[in-house]
Amino acid sequence: MGEFRSQIFSAVIFLVFGGILALLLRTLHVQWWKRSPRLRRATWLVPAVGVVLAGLWALAQALDLRWLMAGAGFLVSFFFVSFLMLTAALPLSGLLLSAERLVGWIRRKDIGDDQSVAEGVEVEPERSKEEDAPEVDLGRRSLITTGALAFPMIAVGASGTGVIASTQGFTYTPQRMQYPGLHPDLEGLRILHISDLHLGYYVRLDDLERLLIGAESAKPDLVVVTGDLTDDLTVTDEALGMIAQLKPTHGTVAALGNHEYYTGVREIIHAYDRSAIPLLVNRGVSVPVGGSEIYVGGVDDPASAGRGREFGQKEAFLQQAVEESLDGAPSDAFHLMLTHRPEGFDAAAANNLELTLAGHTHAGGQMGWNGRSFVETFFGMGKYMWGLYEKNDGASKLYTSAGAGHWLPFRLGVPREVPVYTLSQFKIQK
Repeated sequence: MGEFRSQIFSAVIFLVFGGILALLLRTLHVQWWKRSPRLRRATWLVPAVGVVLAGLWALAQALDLRWLMAGAGFLVSFFFVSFLMLTAALPLSGLLLSAERLVGWIRRKDIGDDQSVAEGVEVEPERSKEEDAPEVDLGRRSLITTGALAFPMIAVGASGTGVIASTQGFTYTPQRMQYPGLHPDLEGLRILHISDLHLGYYVRLDDLERLLIGAESAKPDLVVVTGDLTDDLTVTDEALGMIAQLKPTHGTVAALGNHEYYTGVREIIHAYDRSAIPLLVNRGVSVPVGGSEIYVGGVDDPASAGRGREFGQKEAFLQQAVEESLDGAPSDAFHLMLTHRPEGFDAAAANNLELTLAGHTHAGGQMGWNGRSFVETFFGMGKYMWGLYEKNDGASKLYTSAGAGHWLPFRLGVPREVPVYTLSQFKIQK
């Protein structure tokens, strides 16, 4: 039963959100609900179709029909995301329709009051809505109704666009990291960053192969992996073997993410032990680069405390983990900290570390605007959600990757990102 947990979860979500959408339509869109039998039928039919698709997805998995698994899985994702977007959009369109009703009521009341003053008598109770209602401003009503309809239409359209975008290729985001006093032997050194690939239902080994082909073109000197590599234990050994074949000049190192703990951290640690890739869990390694060196530290994930308990002690855990990772670090080295959760940047910056690389956030729901997380930009939610952040007057930098994969195939304004960082001496512009 556990192997079908995603399909069972999807079926339950369809039923729950079907009820929520029906409630929103009946309470906030009364005129739509009463006047459109098709809408009422669709409200109950769409969740049923979602449940059938989830069942088809489960059947395809049981029979190991990969092509059917992919098709059913992406359709389930489209329905899943559409339900989430519609749940957010329907209250907005409901507010517009409520505003229309309020304006109409105020206009009727004003006309009634004007008649009372003019005639010096009380207005008789309404005999007929058709007789007593004021002339309708069709232009205004058309504009408001169109606006109300636009919200759910945009929601469904964005859902489809986001699901399709999730199937696109990888973006190797170039980032130049400038530091004053950078050792000359580190000038131009390239670090390729793989995070949140989530090998499993939606991201397969074929995707990893395509990622690595593009990575070769970037000619990285060092490759780092910041957790959530796989949600499928059966492909871990092969995935690590494929990544190890890159053979960058200064090697590949990795850190754990929360999904390693959710999937089976013991088995994943054993897979790393069998591979050529060092796994850094609250420890670090020195990487010689010419006459200089890079000290790479790897932070354990708070999920090691157990699911549900990881959030209450996250900041204190990360602070201690960063400090443990720095044990034995040379003071004159360039310090690179790998922490799956970007909140580790606070502790890294407090220790004056030059560069911190993270993932985990998926840019806050994999929705972005102008290179930043949508929820961080417009709602002020989250911390270090996506992109470059700086402290200590730019001497300490963090880059949070939007991730190369996903556990839900949906991306809107956020690429499947594989950042490539180039270290550079900070030069003062004359």
